[in-house]
Amino acid sequence: MSSQASSAGRDEARVRQKLIETGDVDLMIAIRSNFFYTRTVPCELWFLNRDKPEAHRDKVLMIDARNIYRKVTRKIYDFSLEQEQNLLAIVRLYRGQTDRYLELVAGYCRRMLEEGAGCFTARNDDGDTIEPLPSFIAALAAMQAALQPFLKTLPADGPHAVALKELDDADTTFKADAETFRKALSEQQAAWKTQQNTNGELKKAVDRLAPLAEAGRNLVKQTDLLYKLACRLIDTCENECDAKGSDAWSGRDIARARKAADEEDENFDFEETLREIHVELEDLNAEAVKLAAAIRKNFEELRI
Repeated sequence: MSSQASSAGRDEARVRQKLIETGDVDLMIAIRSNFFYTRTVPCELWFLNRDKPEAHRDKVLMIDARNIYRKVTRKIYDFSLEQEQNLLAIVRLYRGQTDRYLELVAGYCRRMLEEGAGCFTARNDDGDTIEPLPSFIAALAAMQAALQPFLKTLPADGPHAVALKELDDADTTFKADAETFRKALSEQQAAWKTQQNTNGELKKAVDRLAPLAEAGRNLVKQTDLLYKLACRLIDTCENECDAKGSDAWSGRDIARARKAADEEDENFDFEETLREIHVELEDLNAEAVKLAAAIRKNFEELRI
């Protein structure tokens, strides 16, 4: 290292020391590399506050956020809105602003219920009412109905038999799971009407809603599987059962039904949102537990 670089490093260290000695450094957040377009190495964000409470004058809240990020491009990262809110919640808990933290958790719970309800009824960007899950079920049924005339002409043990059984079994499971999800969602919506925004009661709500988020994720995976199985059955009929040469094969109707089911499957796009909410709730509560141990005095009123 050159003498000039070494000297510059010492000068920066003295500046940082003087800043801390003022008592105005409120918060330090360590973040991973490639978090800025012009900064490729890990760094720390320092937040200054000349109005720090006297009780915090000789303290600095340090948060290790190096493993918290969202990938924007192959080389650029940032925080998602939920990640920013969760980091802010830690700061608020540190400052004793517990009401704002509790409202954030309550907001996540409400959002989860809204996203779950949107699986059945929602509005698109044009303001029109859509029914993603019921519409997908109807589109899949239309595709199966279009296949029936030709399937009836095939022997039970034909080349299509395995694909047909897998589709039928997956369809039965999916419809049962969708009904279970609907009932669970209805129960949680009713329970939320009397929800109390205390730490203990919200923790119970998060525990209740976590399985609902997981069920929503599974439903989305099942819709994708069902569409693939239906397409596999169609391909088997065309390639191994000579469907195109049969008068019972309605290629145009089947193609139309296949396209409709694909469009509905694409509209059923709640997996990522539900997954993110589930993860954010778990992370937020984990951070709250850790921080509560350090600021027990400010957090005591929340232990109900």
